[in-house]
Amino acid sequence: MKKRIWFVLLGFCLIFTGSMLYLTNSPRRIQLLVDGVPMKIRTRKIRTDAILKEAGIPYSNADRIFPGLNYWMTENYLLRVDHSSMIDLMRDGNQIAFLSYEHIAGNVLLSGGIKLFPGDQILWNQMEIQADSLISKEPEVQLSIVSQDFFTLIHDSSDAPKIIYTRAATVGEALQQFDARFSQEALVFPDRNTVFQNGMTIQVSEPKILTITSNGMESQITGSGKTVGEALARAGISLQGLDYSIPSEDNPIPADGRISVFHVREDVSLSAYALTFDIEWIPDDTRPIDTVSVIQEGHEGLKGILKKTRYQDDIAISDVTEPETVLVEPVKAVHTYGTQIQIQTITTADGTFEYWRSIPVKATSYSPCRSGVDACLNGTSSGAKVEKGIIAVSYDWYLSLGGQPVYIPGYGPGIIGDVGKSPTNDNRWVDLAYSDHDYVGWSENTTLYFLTPVPTEIRWIL
Repeated sequence: MKKRIWFVLLGFCLIFTGSMLYLTNSPRRIQLLVDGVPMKIRTRKIRTDAILKEAGIPYSNADRIFPGLNYWMTENYLLRVDHSSMIDLMRDGNQIAFLSYEHIAGNVLLSGGIKLFPGDQILWNQMEIQADSLISKEPEVQLSIVSQDFFTLIHDSSDAPKIIYTRAATVGEALQQFDARFSQEALVFPDRNTVFQNGMTIQVSEPKILTITSNGMESQITGSGKTVGEALARAGISLQGLDYSIPSEDNPIPADGRISVFHVREDVSLSAYALTFDIEWIPDDTRPIDTVSVIQEGHEGLKGILKKTRYQDDIAISDVTEPETVLVEPVKAVHTYGTQIQIQTITTADGTFEYWRSIPVKATSYSPCRSGVDACLNGTSSGAKVEKGIIAVSYDWYLSLGGQPVYIPGYGPGIIGDVGKSPTNDNRWVDLAYSDHDYVGWSENTTLYFLTPVPTEIRWIL
């Protein structure tokens, strides 16, 4: 039994030894990826470091090797070697240095935390490369990033504006660098000789022959633009106010170039009248009676009827009369009036009188047969007869002041007892009554004194 076990163990040893001899002496296919470049080699070497040495691939401790140097390689694994490079980057006058294992330009920059912006140019040894360009591995790599200016290009044939990057000094150079094919007659705004400014908008428009019909006349002009409105404006045809075109201004230029222009104007006439404004009166007990002040000025409004007549190419096409409406609202005035009453006295040839109010008035006089009519009238509104001591005032005053005792210098005391009509339509007027035999003619300015007692109902504003 023991001899059998020894024979089995001896068999396994022979098989293992044979396998090892086969592995160590038969070449194997090893796949490598060196700095992004794939390759295949046949080797009897087993360890990674031996394989790289046999393949003539140099490396250092700074390089990235996977699997590690002591790893036993098989045909099932990929041996990857990324040599390190010191990147010397210049950007906007600033120098940046960093170590990178990458071999594609964009990845190299990304490994150093460098972001690319639209319009940036990558230079390798002063030659422009793209972000997906392969950079050969060297111990030190010189890179630069140059930022470019940009402009927005608007062209008749393009539906949307384009953002173009350039290092041009003029508008013309920017268009040449863009390598767009524009005709020599193309209109450029601003002019090709204009100094280029970062972020500017450049419009390129191809000229077109336009047939313009206006006022029954037809003419041909050269125009350009994406829309009818742009073409007309650049040709010096201005649509103002109610003017319009067919096709309309915001439509593209028609293929046949035919555009009809209609000039429209509207005449407006106004029939108006003023609207009076209200006055708001606010009492003020700190000021004497008949003292008035203005807090806010009032302004008249305007009400009227508008009539609009519309003309197209000087021919009336519509006539509209709008309903009467308030065109300007009136502005209310705000006044204050004093309500402070002070009892005073006046000493005259007729005696001393106590009064609580005095106002300037215009005084005239009348008698039964001198009342301005063809008949002699002896009655008054109060029922008293026409004689000295009866004073007539306007109807408006009489309603609130009738029966009020008053005094007028040169006439004497009296009672407001009749209604008359002011020759000037002014409330501040009194007509002094006389009998026919003692009549005295009056036509002068004087003062009307309101005698005590103070009435319970006072008309504050006269």
